[in-house]
Amino acid sequence: MKTALTIFILIISYCHAQTNSKHNLSAGLLCNGNAMNDNTIYHSSLFTGGVSINYIYQYRKEVSLITGIDYLQKGGTGDVVYYNSVGDKVGGYQQNLYLNYFQIPILLRFETTLLKSKEQDKPSKLIGMLGFGGYVSLLADGWTNPQVLGVNHNVSEDFNFWDKGILTYVGIGIPINNKARINLAWNYGLGIGNVSTKYQSNTTYNALQLALQYNLPSNK
Repeated sequence: MKTALTIFILIISYCHAQTNSKHNLSAGLLCNGNAMNDNTIYHSSLFTGGVSINYIYQYRKEVSLITGIDYLQKGGTGDVVYYNSVGDKVGGYQQNLYLNYFQIPILLRFETTLLKSKEQDKPSKLIGMLGFGGYVSLLADGWTNPQVLGVNHNVSEDFNFWDKGILTYVGIGIPINNKARINLAWNYGLGIGNVSTKYQSNTTYNALQLALQYNLPSNK
């Protein structure tokens, strides 16, 4: 957590040093559809949630650099199967894996007006957004559910502390006034780091994320 805050503060300090830019914040809710790409038992997608606080550094009207801190949950669903001594299936159950992360996105976002207001002093009615970048995630904890008697459900040690990936972004912005607006966006995170320390295969996460965010008024 300290590392995440340090990186976040350094990025914000750099942005504030640029005098010819606008700065504002956005806060929102996240809904994730996660899928593990590996040879483990967790092969199916799992829907999870999260919250985000983003810092927006606007180079000019159409281009912004976005960073911040997201607290989100990743994971997967799989089948735990029991076999007897001759290899016959004798039982099992379905198990969910939950991994909580602090995630730092770094995203370059481009904007264009899709629907203008008929009144000149009013903001645009609809804005289109497209972005790309990457992310770094720090593992907070991890566990499995349901819990099995005699089995430790905390699986944090089975996963690396760091995760990283490529991030793409597409969405729309609905201005409320000249300074504030609501954003609805789809983010797709393509994991490129091996998150597992338990399995020999390369274990990555891909996540399709729906973000509903409120852009706080700009300070300029």
